Amino acid sequence: MLIGQRNPLTNTIRVRGRFGTLLNEVDMSFVMPQLNADRQPIIIAPDIRHDRRFEQHPILKLMPHMKSLIALLIPDCDLQHRAVLKVINPSKAAISDGYVHQMLSEVCETAGEILKFGLDAPVVTPCICQSIEPELFGVENSGAATGLHEEIASYGSTDVASSFLFETLVRKRTLHSRNSVDYITLRSWRAALKKYQMAALKSLKAAPPPQFVAAIADELTANVRRVHGVGGIQSVVPVPPGSSGRMKALSVLIAAAVADRLQVNMHNALAGMGGAEIGASSPRKSGRLLPYRLIEPVPGPILIVDDVASSGRHLELAVDACRTQCPAVHAIAWIGG
Repeated sequence: MLIGQRNPLTNTIRVRGRFGTLLNEVDMSFVMPQLNADRQPIIIAPDIRHDRRFEQHPILKLMPHMKSLIALLIPDCDLQHRAVLKVINPSKAAISDGYVHQMLSEVCETAGEILKFGLDAPVVTPCICQSIEPELFGVENSGAATGLHEEIASYGSTDVASSFLFETLVRKRTLHSRNSVDYITLRSWRAALKKYQMAALKSLKAAPPPQFVAAIADELTANVRRVHGVGGIQSVVPVPPGSSGRMKALSVLIAAAVADRLQVNMHNALAGMGGAEIGASSPRKSGRLLPYRLIEPVPGPILIVDDVASSGRHLELAVDACRTQCPAVHAIAWIGG
C-alpha cells in the first residue's frame, strides 16, 4: 500500500506511507496501461513479463519480484486523484476466480465513496499482496530499507501498523518451558521483518487502539477455551507493565479484554519487589529481574496474560507468585521468541 503526496514541480508522487514496497517516489507514468473506467476497469495479467501491455513499463523495474497482477480502477476519482487497487502476485486460483474479482470490485467501490469526500487528500495507491515474502519488502537490501521501521512507527494511522503486524507475524502456536513453568504463545516474529514488526508494536503500545486489543484478545480467548474449556479459568492476571508503568499498558488491556470474554474477573494483583531494572524485557536483562509478589487474593484456576514473551522470564515470575496461593496457574502470551 502506498500513500503519497503529489509534487507539482516534478510531477511525481512522494511516498509518505507504505506497506509491501520500499519505493520513495513514484513517477506519474506509474499507471496501469489501458485501464479505463468505462471500457476496462480491471486488468488481469498472469505474467506481466510476457504481456505486451507492460512492455517498458516502470513497474517491471520498481517491483522486480512481481510476476502476476490484478489491477482495478477505483471509481469516482478524476485523473488528478486517480487511485488503483493492485493485487501483487495473486494465486493462480484467484486470477480465474470470479468471486475474487467481485470482492475486489466492491472494495474499489467503497474506496471510491471515501475518496469522493476527500479529493484534497494525498493520492492513494493501495497494493495488496497475496503472500508476504521478505524479498517483496526488500529486506535483504539493508540500505534501501533504512528508515522503514521509523515510518511504520511514526505514520499517522495506527491501522497501518496493526494491519502490518497481523499480516506478517507468523501464526505459530508454541508450548514453551522455562524451569518449572510452561506457557503458550500464539505468534512469532518473522525473522526478516522483526525490527519492523517491533517498531510497529512499539508505536501501538504507546496508545493501544481498542480494535487492536480486541483482535489480540479474540485470538487468546479462542485458544484458552480450546485448551481449558468453558469455565476452566476463574481469574485473569496480567503481567505487570514494564518501563511504562501505566495501568493502560497493552498487557493489562489485553488481560481485561480476555477476562471480559471469559466472563471472569481480572485481578491486577502482581507487583514488583523493587531493585531490578524496570522494563528489562530482553533476554540479557531479564535475568536481573526480582520476583513479583501477590498483593491480593485471586481465585483459581488463574490465567496469566502477557503481550510479548521474549525470554519467558516475566511469565515465570508471575506464575511463581500466583502459585504461592493457587497451584492451578496457566500462562499465555500473544507473541513469543
